[in-house]
Amino acid sequence: PWNDDNWDIRVLDPCCGSGIFLVKAFQRIIHRWRRANGRDPLVTDLRPILANNLVGVDKNEEAVRVACFSLYLAMADAIEPKHYVTRDNVKVFPRLRGIRLLPVDFFDEETNGIRTAEDKDSYDLVIGNAPWGDGSIRPERKPDEPKPDYDKRCAENPTKAQVWAKHYKWPVANNDVGPVFLGKAASLVAKQGRVAMVNTASLLYWRDGRAEELRKLLFSTFTFDEITNLSALRREMFSGAIGPACVVVFGKEVPKLDTSLYYFSPKAMRVALKSKRSMHAPQGFTVEPQDVNTLTHAEAADQSMVWPVMALGGKRDLDLIRRLGKLPSLASLETEHLVQTRMGIIPGNERKEVRELRNRRYFGAKQFPEGVLLQFNVSDIPVVDKIRVDAGHGIRELGAFKAPQLLIKASFSTKLNRFRAALVQNDDPEWGVVCKKTYLSVHDLSPDAAHIRAACVAYNSRFATYFLGLTSSRI
Repeated sequence: PWNDDNWDIRVLDPCCGSGIFLVKAFQRIIHRWRRANGRDPLVTDLRPILANNLVGVDKNEEAVRVACFSLYLAMADAIEPKHYVTRDNVKVFPRLRGIRLLPVDFFDEETNGIRTAEDKDSYDLVIGNAPWGDGSIRPERKPDEPKPDYDKRCAENPTKAQVWAKHYKWPVANNDVGPVFLGKAASLVAKQGRVAMVNTASLLYWRDGRAEELRKLLFSTFTFDEITNLSALRREMFSGAIGPACVVVFGKEVPKLDTSLYYFSPKAMRVALKSKRSMHAPQGFTVEPQDVNTLTHAEAADQSMVWPVMALGGKRDLDLIRRLGKLPSLASLETEHLVQTRMGIIPGNERKEVRELRNRRYFGAKQFPEGVLLQFNVSDIPVVDKIRVDAGHGIRELGAFKAPQLLIKASFSTKLNRFRAALVQNDDPEWGVVCKKTYLSVHDLSPDAAHIRAACVAYNSRFATYFLGLTSSRI
């Protein structure tokens, strides 16, 4: 915070890039120094701060050079020009590159200052914008490198981050290195210090086993002050961004499970335009009262649904979603062997024939035909002698293509502003239609098809848009 007099703090940026976070941290330290001392600083005041209080790490040597120059400019900006030359003939700027700004991998355990065990509790604040992305913890793939060769190379030559995660038993979800930075940062921050980093918001949404394990570890091991979900602002704040971001602030104290944390989900402000092509344009963002929620650490650790629901809704929505979650779903019906489901086929390179699907109707379109609402008559869909799929595509649960059948469009229809589903009508009493992977096929095992008839109505309703929109892991 600006309104503090404690300027003698140690700050680490484990992924400093060009140094913008370190520059801003340095400027705040200078502001605190002025408050504490009641005067403007001299070279002799700022040189030891720059030499001792800031540490940056980045694998890119050129980025480290830029960070070094940026910090020198920040120091020069804080000093009266007449003091640039010191009377004691000592250099104004301390040497940083290779000493305080390190061109190394943050997960290199042989570099002084960032060793997990030897340098634990060393920093009052760890800040930065960690790199992230699917597969980012693995070595970079070479151009035109076959996947089997790449997988073999990854297994034989893991990255330093992979070695660190394995050694310290840190869960890696989606092969994403972003959350791994949080693990090592937590080990280096002091007991009363804070980690404040930009990271992938996907760590809140992922649903696989490793992701569940990661969230449980984070929220049961560290005390979080707040999380700001920037998913709704990704394109407003980061031009061209695809992956959603969030900002996490936490300390290394073990939390009580009923301790609350703040969850902020700001939204973009939009203004109407006269152009027909673009009716609305972003105009900054706000944090409205409904964008501020609280969660307990127990909820954050164990209930994956709270993150998407509270990002777009509130406590009442969460209560309703929880009640609805207790009702029958396609997943629960399949567990009870009342329905059978599978995604459509993946044509891909079409190197493998599915013999069980010979002489079946094949619906290869990405959208339902015009005029289809709740029922889809497939009598005009052509019968195909052979259906071929990608060589790596597994063929299971083909019974899901049998009648009675329901097709559910896997993606949201922006044109109709809802999800789509249709009951298949066919002159074949045994089989329905084989579809592509853009659809989920559901076969009802009950003779009256009551389950898929109810599901068809539900998926086409506005209520489905509400429920699936709030619970989606792909915000």
